[in-house]
Amino acid sequence: MNQPPNQPINQPPNQPVKYASFIQRFAAFVIDNILLLVVFTPLIPLLTGPEFEIAQQALESALTTLEQATTPEAINQANAQFWQASVDFFKAQNAPLIQFITLLITLFFWVRFAGTPGKRLLGLKVVNADTLAPLNILPATLRYLGYFVSFFFFGMGFLWILIDPKKQGWHDKMGRSVVIVESKQTTFNRKPTQSPESKTTSGAATNPTNHDDIFKA
Repeated sequence: MNQPPNQPINQPPNQPVKYASFIQRFAAFVIDNILLLVVFTPLIPLLTGPEFEIAQQALESALTTLEQATTPEAINQANAQFWQASVDFFKAQNAPLIQFITLLITLFFWVRFAGTPGKRLLGLKVVNADTLAPLNILPATLRYLGYFVSFFFFGMGFLWILIDPKKQGWHDKMGRSVVIVESKQTTFNRKPTQSPESKTTSGAATNPTNHDDIFKA
């Protein structure tokens, strides 16, 4: 059964925590971005206003100019125009409103489900590094802001996962979080069987078995 929000995950005895690898986390990142692309693509013109349409037209014009350029000077100018139009188009796609909505969606999944859809699909969970409980809103927010810190230094904050003992990126450290692999094992707690002396004269009394499904990390 699902672990209640912000409650520690029951860890089986003598089983160490398995931290998610860089490849696993990158795969989850790709899945999440595909899902966001599907959700936001039809909404971008509505959320960004005329800026997106202007940037899109400028990018199409720059691409046409680049295709028609023949001389080295014209090609260089067309390349510069194309890259500037690409930057403007990227900025239009990542307008503050879109970033804010993405923040809210991400925090909701981290706090409520201990992971975004991509991570949960691959059996990964984002939890507190000390208690293994799902994140609260404050550390989750710090973790999200840590994405920008990790990216700003040439992506070093993400590559840090490759060398860190707990496979933490800089954003994980800012939010005191780890990404763990969720075990699919199930623990069964059985009640003791009834002794013969306690059986009634009408027959043996049965004692049902209690099955508790517990998430293992």
